Amino acid sequence: MMKMKRKVIADVILVFSVFIVVLSFQTSYSASMGRLAQFETDVKTQLCMVIDGSGTIISNEWDTIKQGIAKAINTTIPRDSSVELTIVQFGYSPSDGYAKTEIPPTVMNSTNYSTIANQVLTIQQGRIGTAMAHGLYLGWKEISNSPNFETAKYQIINLATDGEPNRRNDNATSDLDGDGDINYWDDVIAVVNNAVNQGLEELDVEGISTTDLFRDWFKNWIVHPQPGILAPPFTKPGWIRVVADAAEFANTIAQKLKLVVFPEETCTLAVNIVGNGSVSKDPDQAIYAYGTTVQLTATADHGWTFSHWSGDLSSSTNPDNVTMNGDRTVTAHFTQDQYTLTVIIDGSGSVVKNPNQATYPCSTVVTLTAVPDSGWSFSHWNGDLSGSKNPEAITINSDKTVTAHFTQNQYTLTINIVGSGATIKNPDQATYTYGTSVQLTATADHGWTFSHWSGDFTDSTNPDSITMTSNKTVTANFTEDQIWAPPLQDAVAGGVATVAMTSTLAVMSSSLANPAASVGGSLWSRIVSALPDSLQNLLQSYGEEILASKTHKEIAAKEVCRLVITPAEILAFALGAVTLTFCFSYAIAGATTAILNVVPVVFVTVVVAELVYWLTMEIVARSMGIWSEYRVWPIGIGMLLVFTLAFRSPFCVAGRSKFQCANPTKRSIGLISLSGPVACLLLGGIFAMLLSFGYEQLGSLGVMVCMTKATFDLIPTPPMNGKEIFDWNKIIWLMLILPSAASYLFFILNF
Repeated sequence: MMKMKRKVIADVILVFSVFIVVLSFQTSYSASMGRLAQFETDVKTQLCMVIDGSGTIISNEWDTIKQGIAKAINTTIPRDSSVELTIVQFGYSPSDGYAKTEIPPTVMNSTNYSTIANQVLTIQQGRIGTAMAHGLYLGWKEISNSPNFETAKYQIINLATDGEPNRRNDNATSDLDGDGDINYWDDVIAVVNNAVNQGLEELDVEGISTTDLFRDWFKNWIVHPQPGILAPPFTKPGWIRVVADAAEFANTIAQKLKLVVFPEETCTLAVNIVGNGSVSKDPDQAIYAYGTTVQLTATADHGWTFSHWSGDLSSSTNPDNVTMNGDRTVTAHFTQDQYTLTVIIDGSGSVVKNPNQATYPCSTVVTLTAVPDSGWSFSHWNGDLSGSKNPEAITINSDKTVTAHFTQNQYTLTINIVGSGATIKNPDQATYTYGTSVQLTATADHGWTFSHWSGDFTDSTNPDSITMTSNKTVTANFTEDQIWAPPLQDAVAGGVATVAMTSTLAVMSSSLANPAASVGGSLWSRIVSALPDSLQNLLQSYGEEILASKTHKEIAAKEVCRLVITPAEILAFALGAVTLTFCFSYAIAGATTAILNVVPVVFVTVVVAELVYWLTMEIVARSMGIWSEYRVWPIGIGMLLVFTLAFRSPFCVAGRSKFQCANPTKRSIGLISLSGPVACLLLGGIFAMLLSFGYEQLGSLGVMVCMTKATFDLIPTPPMNGKEIFDWNKIIWLMLILPSAASYLFFILNF
């Protein structure tokens, strides 16, 4: 019985052992078959995404990162078993080993991609330190332990982090980056170097808000292959791309993974330019993943316009898109703008354009030359061209409008006078425009005659017209008349003033000497009595001189001899001759500076007239037994000078004859008094004959001197001889005064 029991027990143990062995074999077989199921000979790329899940990334950013990766799995990673995907997160606590494999190496196919994407969305964040060396170490470990490691063509790690490593895994035994310390930075370098040595093909970095300092460190020490580059553009493997935040990472990770998992499916886009302009590409990369849509925007340079695309893009839409289904070549065509140049004329003239075209390409330089019409001048440009330079150049870089301003020339008309006269311009202006007709009228001064025009106008017609085509200078030539007579208005003014003064002095002196007998005696007496004593004495002396009997105390009685001339007479004659010569010379010349030109002929004429006047009266007086002497008349000299300077018309005498007679009669005194004026009238007739014979200057001057002396001397006011003649015989006085005054006025009016 015991043996039976033992045998049963042994059989049971044997059966159990066989069961255990079979079970163990089945388990081992199942595990082996599971591993074989993960081994796919068509896996080309092993991609491990090493994600920073440290505490510096806040919850909503972590969710954004996961959503971006999940979307990339759903849309970008191929489902043909060509990619093995592994996801490792670092940022765990030391108790969790600092890093964990969130998605073990999984061959992506059409049946599991959505499951993997959903698993990504459930990954919890570690939220501790940045154990970057641990994450990279674990990621490479997963790749290298995968059954696809030996057959896959590419082993790629994509590191996404927002900070710097701050946990060591003690892989580094030396200062690898040369910063003077062996630290967690060196651990990261050591892990990467070890992976590279074991076959890591590519390591790229997605820097989320990474500083320039950390960016450059990753580029120089971590990315592989070296030298690393800053992306975009993604011109080679081994890049670091810095994104602003988690959102940008999520929005672009799919595009970057496409470059990673399809390294051989990249395309180039060549853009050519015809004309002047540029083309921007968005995205702007050296290479593009197959199927990428690139937007091309053409920007024309100034003066050019985009026309159309040609090559692998045929349209005129701008911007437009090209799909990268292979290498593409696109040409952007730009045409040069054509601009107009409008020239406006202000005034009278024209503008020559060189070159002269209807339109101009941009940047064409056009020379503008302003050509004024006759009588006009170019003034200035305005509008799109300024200044007064002519010709001037303008660069055509848009439609241009230029105004050429022309101003009508203003010409001066200068009138010079040779001789004595004036000219009148009609119209009388400071300047004249081109073509204006100006009438010139020459008016000769008294004693002058217009002769002719000279200068820019030669003619003798008066008035005449000149046409203004430039600045003109015209000379009006006047010739001095050889026949001289004072202007009528001057002669009348001088004569009236002289007679009035002489008469006033005579009346005032008479009223002082004999108030009762004078005209208006009481009135004049009151006026004279109001004068200063010195002036009353002067008037009294003058009255005694002119009113006293010519037979009384005027001169000493002498033996009557017709040929005796006293020194006093010579002095009186000389002084009178000089005074009259100056007065008539000034009246003829019109200015003291021109007197010397006429003094000789005037002096001769005055001397002759004075001698005839003086000697005739003296001979007649002495032949009648009356002593006569020629004496200076100071009042006459004064009036001569004053009224000649005032009116340029001498009308007075410088001396007068005085008599000494024991028994004078009105007749004897009247005869003596009329002899002087009669002699002057006769001598004037002789001078008139000389004038008629062609001796114009001497003849006219002699007539005027004689007529002036005779007419003034016949005025019936003391002390003129006319008073004595008038008192003696009024008929004779009229017979003398009328022809004398008439001759005087006739000569003035006609000459």
